[in-house]
Amino acid sequence: MKIKNNFSRMSKDSVNYLFVRIVPKLISFITIPIILRLITPKFWGEIALMLGLQSLTSAVLLKGRSSAGERYIVPLGEKKALSFFKKSNLDLIRNFFIILLLFEFLNYLNYLSFLDINYGMPFRLSLVGSLFLSFHTMYNSLLRALDGSSTILKGTYILGFSTPFIQLSLVVFIIFLEGFNDRMIVTAYFVGQCLAFSLTTQYLYKHVNSSLKGLEVHKQSNIDNRRINSFINYSFLFYIFSSLLNWQDRYFLNYYLSKSDVGYYDATYKYITMIGVVVGSFIWALSPVLNKKVKVSNEVYFDKLNNLSLLGFLLAVMGVYSIEIIGPILLPGKYVNSLSIVPILAIAISFWNYGSVLTLIFKVKENQKIAAIGICITALTNGLLNFLMIPDYGILGASLALIVSSIFYFLYCSYYAFKFGFRFSKVNYEILLITLTILFKYLYWDVVNYQILLIVLIFSITLIRFFKLIKKIT
Repeated sequence: MKIKNNFSRMSKDSVNYLFVRIVPKLISFITIPIILRLITPKFWGEIALMLGLQSLTSAVLLKGRSSAGERYIVPLGEKKALSFFKKSNLDLIRNFFIILLLFEFLNYLNYLSFLDINYGMPFRLSLVGSLFLSFHTMYNSLLRALDGSSTILKGTYILGFSTPFIQLSLVVFIIFLEGFNDRMIVTAYFVGQCLAFSLTTQYLYKHVNSSLKGLEVHKQSNIDNRRINSFINYSFLFYIFSSLLNWQDRYFLNYYLSKSDVGYYDATYKYITMIGVVVGSFIWALSPVLNKKVKVSNEVYFDKLNNLSLLGFLLAVMGVYSIEIIGPILLPGKYVNSLSIVPILAIAISFWNYGSVLTLIFKVKENQKIAAIGICITALTNGLLNFLMIPDYGILGASLALIVSSIFYFLYCSYYAFKFGFRFSKVNYEILLITLTILFKYLYWDVVNYQILLIVLIFSITLIRFFKLIKKIT
C-alpha cells in the first residue's frame, strides 16, 4: 500500500479534513443552545467539569500513542503495524479499568471531595466516554497516516449526527417521563455521547484494521525504538498538560465560586472556540506536514504558517464584533452578562492558535521536547494565575489568566521556531492591528456613537480579507 504526500496544494483529502473538523462544531452550535435552555447553568457547569476530566483521562489513557502512531505506523509494515495496533487497543482497555477502579476506590475513601463533583452515574459515564474518546482519537490519527480521509469523514458524520440525535431523543424522553429533571438530563447527555462514540468506534476500527494489511516495510527507514519512545513520552506530556490547561480554569471557578460560574464561563468559551476549530481544520487539511517528514526551511511552508495564524485573528475580530447579534441566539438570556469576556477570550485563543501553529515545526523536526516543555510551563503559569485572580475577578480573572498564558506560549514557540529558520511576515502587522481593534471593542465601545455602522465596516473589510486569505492558503 503506497501513501501519497501532497503539500503545496489542498487535495481531496484536504477538503475531507476540513469537513471533519468543521461539521461537528457546526452541529454543536445547533444542539448546545438547545441543551443550555433545558438545564440550569449549574448543571451545565457540572457537564463542563466532567468533560474536562474526560479529556484529561483520555490523554492519560493514550500516553502519546496516537501521535506516534500517526508518524511512525506506515514505515513499520503490516506485521509490526498490526502488532502496534493490537497492543495499543489492549493497553487502552487495561489502563481504563485501572483508572476506573482507582476512582471507585478513592470515592469509597471519600478522597474525591476536592473535585466537588457528584460521583454518580453521569461521572461514571463520562469516564466510559474517555475510553471511547481515546479509541476515536487514535483511530483517526492512524487513518490520517494511511490517507483514510474519506473513512474519517464518514466516521465524523456518524458521530456528528448520531450524538445530538441520541442525546436530544433521550432528553425529550426523560422530560416526558420525569419533567425537567436536571440530573437525569445530564445523565442522558453522557449516555448519548457513549452510544454515539461506540457506533463510530466500531466503524473506524474495522477500517483501520483492514488498511494496515498490505503495508510494505520501508527498508531505508532509519526509525529506531529510542526515537519512537522519546516521541511518545514527550507527546504524552504535551497532551496531559494541554488537557490540564483546558480544565483547570473550570476547576478553580468551581472551587472558589460555583458550578453556575463554570457554566457561564464554559458556554461563552465554546462560542469563541470556533476560532480554533477553523484554524485547526486547515492544520488538518495540510496534515502531510504532521505525519510525513518534509523540508521546513522553505518560504512556502513558513508562509502557510503565518497565514494560518492570521486566519485565527480574522475570525476573532468577526466573532467579537458580531457577538451582540449572534450571542443572544446561541446563549440563553441568563448567559448574556458573561459575553463581556468575549474580546479577552478571542485574543487569548488567537495567540494560543498562533503558538500551536508554530509547534508544527517542532513536530516535523521530531522535536516534541520543545512543545512539551512549553505546554508544561504554560499550564503551570495558567494554574497559578487562576489561583490568584479568580477569587477577586471571577470569570474575568479566568479570562485574564488565559490571555497572559496564551501570549507567553506564543512567545515561547516563536523563540524556538526562529531557531529553525522561521521568520514573521508582513501579516503580523495585520495581527497587531486586529488585536488593537478587539481591545478597542472591549475598552471603548460604550462611547462609540455609530456602533452599527462601525460593525458593518469592520465586518465587511475583515470578511473580504478572510476569503482572500482562504484562497491563498488553499
